[in-house]
Amino acid sequence: PLLGRRTGIGTYVDRRLRAMRGTPDLSFTATAFTFRGRGALEGALPPGVGRRSLPVPRQLLDPLWRLGWPPVELLCGPVEVFHGTNFTLPPLRSARGVLSVHDLSYRHSADTVSAASRRYRSTVAEGLARAQVVCTLSHAMAAEIAAEYHLDPAGIVVAPPGVEESWFTAQPVPDVLAELGLPERYLLAVGTLEPRKNLPLLI
Repeated sequence: PLLGRRTGIGTYVDRRLRAMRGTPDLSFTATAFTFRGRGALEGALPPGVGRRSLPVPRQLLDPLWRLGWPPVELLCGPVEVFHGTNFTLPPLRSARGVLSVHDLSYRHSADTVSAASRRYRSTVAEGLARAQVVCTLSHAMAAEIAAEYHLDPAGIVVAPPGVEESWFTAQPVPDVLAELGLPERYLLAVGTLEPRKNLPLLI
């Protein structure tokens, strides 16, 4: 999620790495499950975060992972904990697995998501079976995941995204309404422009 056009999940992963990288006695390594985009990983990482990626196409990994191989340690090296930040937790050799599931649009709105997101219909179930910890961003989503996959809600960790420090010192921009041609009252939606966001309902 750090590569390419940065979405909310990419921002979430970036800020989490920046917040955790100074933790004593811990080190972090990022890996990219892509052949074409792996060269961009170094420039996408916060300082102090290592990287290790083998040049293996994702299209090849997906069917192999369904068979339970290769373990993720072959791609990123030995790790104690592997966090699948974006719906996918590969097979593990000895690492403990953490899986983040952000929403269930791939199941409930499959006709409005990309082909890559539709793959989550199989990869999430596989990842949940491998994970020692499942993470999501809200109690509402934890309840949905538990109901959809018949899990104990108590076993899902709710870790809401934090608030970046710059928000606490942000100042209003003078005359922004006039500059943008906005009325005094307006509605702002921050996110990608996709059918699954259901902006007509928001409006």
